[in-house]
Amino acid sequence: MFFAISKILWWLTAPLNFLAALLGLSVLLQLLFKAPGVRRVGLFLSTVVSLTLLAVWFLPVGSSLLSPLENRFQRPVAAPEKVDGIIILGGALDMPPMRGRDDILAVNESGERILEMVRLAHLYPDARILYTSGSGMLRDQKMREADEVRAHVAELGLDMRRFLWERASRNTYENAAFSKALANPKPDEVWLLVTSAFHTPRSMGIFRKVGWKVVAWPVDFRVSHEGPTRMDALGGMDRLNTAIREWIGLTAYHFSGKTDTWFPAPES
Repeated sequence: MFFAISKILWWLTAPLNFLAALLGLSVLLQLLFKAPGVRRVGLFLSTVVSLTLLAVWFLPVGSSLLSPLENRFQRPVAAPEKVDGIIILGGALDMPPMRGRDDILAVNESGERILEMVRLAHLYPDARILYTSGSGMLRDQKMREADEVRAHVAELGLDMRRFLWERASRNTYENAAFSKALANPKPDEVWLLVTSAFHTPRSMGIFRKVGWKVVAWPVDFRVSHEGPTRMDALGGMDRLNTAIREWIGLTAYHFSGKTDTWFPAPES
């Protein structure tokens, strides 16, 4: 139930969808009603939408919201000498379709997760690798991201025998719970958690909640390390969309009992 509700609520609250709904409402109020007060409300709504879009496009609004998420967790200053396992959270492929032409793996803007998987696999040749991702689609559960990546492991120059494949999860909480059951990690083992930097706080909170102590390994940074200074029209809306989705996710996961704190932080 949580999975379905979260998907529906996000569709309703996604910034672009919300602004489009406000704009549509403003047009209807101005076209269908003659009362000056109602038409003024419509004009006000269209003005709000226009000013919001201009602010998002030309001011670093999205970057400012993403920056605290991405800077919450850092990789260890010194890389661990020994790593027992590497967890890759899915979300790096386009769904659907997840395959491009000529059976090429169609990665999205989070494709750095797969690149880092390959790099870490070579850096820690004895570590197990757990790729966790089923389908995040509300209705179509046939295509599983883990299956798609598995089909290309040999092409990436990696040994299939090192891999564990978790293909039933639909969200980050299920990623953590199902992966722990599959890997059965020992308390003294060191596991790295690879996911996008903006997604790391929520992911760390969830893994702590299920009782699995992991090491944060953020990748896929969207904001410059110098701070939220980048300004561009198209990227601004994309970063705003990503940031608001993650802040809503942090709130929903905390109040549904899936994390112990609203904004998880590194342990002191």
